[in-house]
Amino acid sequence: MSIKTRKVFAVTFIVAGILLTLLPFKLAPVCTRPKPDGSPMICYYVGKIEIILGYVLACLGALMFLLQKKVFQIILSLTVFIDAFLGIAFPLFIIGGCPGKLMECNIRGYPALYLLNGIAGLMAIIFTIKVAKNAE
Repeated sequence: MSIKTRKVFAVTFIVAGILLTLLPFKLAPVCTRPKPDGSPMICYYVGKIEIILGYVLACLGALMFLLQKKVFQIILSLTVFIDAFLGIAFPLFIIGGCPGKLMECNIRGYPALYLLNGIAGLMAIIFTIKVAKNAE
């Protein structure tokens, strides 16, 4: 695999990680108002987890620049896939979301998270296949 291709994937993962840190509370916010008892809604915690997963994704993309061996590239891309899978799994079925289908998190926040994590996961699979083909 060429260095240029590796850098394109690395930059894509870094940008996706940065976007993932901004999505839950800035770009496509989850519910920001508290429940009647004053505690945060459950999607608030999903947003916090997505920010952490975004930092991890950006760091994994940065590591792709530094680590050039094929085995490290494969490990990093599989880790990106796991990160993206968790980014979809937390709001979908691990933690869940708000019960109201017309709430802000269900209309804008979660679909944006699903889309971004899905793209990152798909790109991780493509990158893994490309690296594995070139390793043979």
